[in-house]
Amino acid sequence: MGAPARLVAIAATLSLMACAAPPDVPLVPPPEDPTPPPPETLTVLSANVGTLDEVFDGPCPSHPYRGALCSMEVEAVIRARIDQVRPDVALMMEVLDADHCDEGTWDGDPDLPCTGAPEREPYQSIRRILGEDYTITCDGIAHYDCVGVLSERIAIEQCSPGELCMGESTTPPHPEECAGGGGITSVSRVDATLGERAFRIVVAHPLNAITAEDDACRHAQYLQAFDELPGDRDAIAAGDMNFDPYRFPDLFPSGEYWHTVVGEERRFTAHSVDGDPPTPTWSGIVTLDFVLSDFLEGTDCEVWGETPGTTPIDDDLARADHNAVLCRLELPD
Repeated sequence: MGAPARLVAIAATLSLMACAAPPDVPLVPPPEDPTPPPPETLTVLSANVGTLDEVFDGPCPSHPYRGALCSMEVEAVIRARIDQVRPDVALMMEVLDADHCDEGTWDGDPDLPCTGAPEREPYQSIRRILGEDYTITCDGIAHYDCVGVLSERIAIEQCSPGELCMGESTTPPHPEECAGGGGITSVSRVDATLGERAFRIVVAHPLNAITAEDDACRHAQYLQAFDELPGDRDAIAAGDMNFDPYRFPDLFPSGEYWHTVVGEERRFTAHSVDGDPPTPTWSGIVTLDFVLSDFLEGTDCEVWGETPGTTPIDDDLARADHNAVLCRLELPD
């Protein structure tokens, strides 16, 4: 290469280097996105899935179901709804513990969960309903009221991830006010963690009291649900409260107590209460089922089968006498 050509090549190289890395031009970062990220949410489902038994002219045998879900067909329909929604927290009440089945109930109608129970897989109804993605515990009295949490999001102290722990929910004995009449009702709790956040989930299913004497038991169970079990930790309290404190606020002391702990400037927010009176959750008449908390935010809730555009949790079968309540709530920062 001759001298002139060599000089031209050197000049071109220097020019390219200068263009590639100008020393005096600062790098400009891309503009920030002014849109804040959406809030983190928690979906809570509260569902009493029991079916009236023969004592109340219902389709289920009294023994051993005692009003619990008694249909494999209904189980399958509910499971499909669970798979569709995948709630983070699912409180399921009046679910039969298969250990209550016995030799006298193992034969008969194949739609009854006790028929062939020892050979069923999964063995327990609550596992068939919620599936393998949930960690599940049930109350310590009759294992009738359970809570499942999505294992991929939430852990609970009472049970290893993905396991089913019958009877391991923290469950106080029936209060002395129940005088031995608490039956299979229960109020129970699990201790949960979601990332760095610790909170409690209270499953409330107190006595269905229709007299002042029986209300003393329900009132005492309300104290367990809203004071003793939540303690000083953030808490969700949901379930079948077996009373409508909005249509009958002064009928019993338990209703009067409700309004001292639930509502504006009270500890618990009734996320699912959408009016006065709220949408009914039992037989289209009264509101017995609620989703409450003292830390979540929002009122995006629906009563399946009552809210327009929704169907009951068991769809067209319509065997459950309660309507499920689903809430999509926001976690505070």
